[in-house]
Amino acid sequence: MPDFLRNNSKKCTFASTNQKMNIVMIEKIGCNAGKVWTQLDAAGRSNVKDLKKMTKLTDKDLYAAIGWLAREGKLTLEEVDKEVFVSLK
Repeated sequence: MPDFLRNNSKKCTFASTNQKMNIVMIEKIGCNAGKVWTQLDAAGRSNVKDLKKMTKLTDKDLYAAIGWLAREGKLTLEEVDKEVFVSLK
């Protein structure tokens, strides 16, 4: 078992809790990134407002997912008249 999953003392509890929370958040962002990717694959280029409606994600979750995909180099982002459009590369 990895050290961060062990809870051997009260001193380790805080670090383990933070690390577990981090894993949960990363998994959630990855799952949401999959939703965004799937929607863009089906619909093509979308503005952020429409993408939010289609995926039913909160602003925070949507932007985290977009950031994840952008960091992986899977998205093209462009701004047209103060509106952000997202598409797959």
